[in-house]
Amino acid sequence: MKKTTGLIGLLALACATAVAVPASASAVPAGRGAVALRNVQTGLCLDGDFGGKVYTKGCGSDNPYQHWYLHEGPMGVMLQSSKTGLCITGKGVGNDSIAAVACNSGDVKQWWEQWNVNGNAYTLLNHQNRKALDSDAKGNAYVHQYGDTNPYQHWSM
Repeated sequence: MKKTTGLIGLLALACATAVAVPASASAVPAGRGAVALRNVQTGLCLDGDFGGKVYTKGCGSDNPYQHWYLHEGPMGVMLQSSKTGLCITGKGVGNDSIAAVACNSGDVKQWWEQWNVNGNAYTLLNHQNRKALDSDAKGNAYVHQYGDTNPYQHWSM
């Protein structure tokens, strides 16, 4: 994948980081609104609450806490809950925790690179700490060192 640099790219980046992610930002995959993120290995869906906790639970198509907008931007996508309006953030280098906080496109910890691994399965790599969104069968969600064959780091949409 090639990244473009230049004055236009720098101006776009400056504008994108100066404002919060708008509710009308385009979603990824193209043409979709809020999507459920289902862990390929566990079958559980990414979930969260107004208190900022992020975890996985059994999937429910009518559960608005499990619907996420993927806003495209200069560093990948931001994951915003359709119910709480909060965005998933990594806690930084040396910390495997994640949380949901007020969306801020200027916060590099809220950006996730989206890598297609198989059809509609993706790995989401935190732009700041370079760790992948991961989970376990107990309902914990966190980031962990990326492993290309780790099915706990694969999410379907």
